Amino acid sequence: RCDDWSNMGVDTGSQLHVVILRPDPDDSSRRHVVFIGICHAFEELDSLMERFHVDRCVIDGLPEQHATRKFVARHAGKAYRHFFNENQKGAAKFDHHERKVESNRTESLDASRAAIRDKMVVLPRREPIVETFARHMAADAKKLEEDPETGAKKYRYIRAGGQDHFSLAFTY
Repeated sequence: RCDDWSNMGVDTGSQLHVVILRPDPDDSSRRHVVFIGICHAFEELDSLMERFHVDRCVIDGLPEQHATRKFVARHAGKAYRHFFNENQKGAAKFDHHERKVESNRTESLDASRAAIRDKMVVLPRREPIVETFARHMAADAKKLEEDPETGAKKYRYIRAGGQDHFSLAFTY
């Protein structure tokens, strides 16, 4: 249980991978991971929203569009569907009317990795679920790609092996 507000990220698919963070009481720029887990039904997310006083939840908008819309409607003002948009530059773009957020995948993954690397996130003690979280965070690799027609180069994250669900939930 969390008495302070927290943020929740959810990656959707056959299971719902959830990461919940709350602010550090002594340093507002740091976050503590207070929950890493898997849910099997969207209704389970409702109880997490209450239990951890979730102020903002960002949930993967695909592939579970119908269930995700219903969840976001139940938590209007607190929950947003997330979509990656490779043309989005800079900060994530929140659309409060549509209850959605768009971000650039590469920039978002860069930011989530920087938060871990720069020790702006405090992880729970080492347990099997934290080990799984770490494997998911390491499942993507950044690769420089070149457009064959223009020669333009840009970085993209590619799957290096394994699952990345908790990585995406943390990134959201």
